[in-house]
Amino acid sequence: MTKLRFFLGLIRQLESASIELGLGSLTDSDRIVLIALWDVVDKKTYQSNLGYDRFAEMTEKQEIVVSRSQFFKSISKLEDLKLITRVGGSRSGTYQLREE
Repeated sequence: MTKLRFFLGLIRQLESASIELGLGSLTDSDRIVLIALWDVVDKKTYQSNLGYDRFAEMTEKQEIVVSRSQFFKSISKLEDLKLITRVGGSRSGTYQLREE
């Protein structure tokens, strides 16, 4: 029971932190896309190059499925929330992550 209590406490803290950061509206798919962007980010420039094919390959290994259309909806939502900005044009797969 101690491990379950610890796990549930972590979930509560994560939810609280996401609300404080203004990220309470993120769906599970949005979070998966954001984490994938972070996984391939250049730590010096905070730029991430991630197209759907690369994303699908990364998530397939973890048995996570996010459709192509959901991937792009999540990208748009992350842009709307100012968590990322697109670098190099509207069809570019390069994104600048917010540094704060």
